[in-house]
Order: sequence, then C-alpha cells, then structure tokens
Amino acid sequence: MKIIIATNAGGLEDNVSSVFGRSPSYTIVEVEGKEIKNVRVIPNQFASSLHGAGVQAGQFAVNEGAKVAIAGNFGPNVANILRSAGIEMIIFNGKVKEAVENYIKRGDEGIDIAMLEEEISRIEEMLQEIKNRLDELEKK
Repeated sequence: MKIIIATNAGGLEDNVSSVFGRSPSYTIVEVEGKEIKNVRVIPNQFASSLHGAGVQAGQFAVNEGAKVAIAGNFGPNVANILRSAGIEMIIFNGKVKEAVENYIKRGDEGIDIAMLEEEISRIEEMLQEIKNRLDELEKK
C-alpha cells in the first residue's frame, strides 16, 4: 500500500506539511503489512502553479497509486479529487514517521476523527456559499 505525505523537505524525519496541494515535496511510503518497505521523496512540481495546484497534486496522488494521503490540511479541490478516487485523507501535524506509524497501528479501527471534523467544516462553508449565492439571485 502506498501512502503519500505532504512534506516540507521530504523523508521520514521531516514534518508533515500544513498543506497538501502546495507542499514543497511529497514523501511516498510503501507499506507491506505493518512494515515500511520503501520511501521516496518527490519535489512538488505544482507548488508554484498560479492556478490548479490542488487539482494537479490530487491527480498526482491518484497516478502514484496512493491509498492514503496525509497532510496538515486539504483544500477543497484536492479533497474532491482524492475522495473521488477513494483515497483516504488523514489530517496530521508532526513527524512523517509518526504519521505513518500511527496509521499502520490504527489499521482498520475506523476513520480519522479530525478528517471527519474537517469535512464537516468544508461542507458547512460550501453550504454557506450556496446560501449567499441564492440570496444574491433572489435580490435580482
């Protein structure tokens, strides 16, 4: 199984980046059973894109065959792509190795609560945007 982690410089000893789409690099960890088998660091070629960094980063994760994505936060565009591809999103702040080990230990115990809370927040923001747009249209 592949886990893609948004990182600042990359590697297991690095910190998880606070953002996914514009993180400076990605650390891709391959896990077999409960063991880390391979670690690769790839610079994020989309970090400095003027537009669409999240979309491109999400598609990159899909193309890499990741089953899990870890970052401090996921923007709405990248979250939509990852969700559509069935990639589990984990919100984590701390060291990359700790994030991976926590995920491995957790196994099938359930979905990350922080990720669900973040999703609720995103849905509430989208709902508010829809309500605002409706109000604007009704005023015309």
